[in-house]
Amino acid sequence: MKGAQPTCGVPEVDLKNPSKNSPNVQRIMRVLSEKDWDYLMPLRNKVYTYENLLRAAAKYPAFLW
Repeated sequence: MKGAQPTCGVPEVDLKNPSKNSPNVQRIMRVLSEKDWDYLMPLRNKVYTYENLLRAAAKYPAFLW
């Protein structure tokens, strides 16, 4: 399956300019804001940030929310 392989390195995401991100990251940003993420996940481990969620999606382009 094309896109099922992860991209190389640690992907960067642009929280201020969503149009610079991959389409799957843009889709997540449209559906789930950082404020909503914080509200829905108040007791999460500190590693599970909104930005890291977006980085994980960027790492796997085939991941479509």
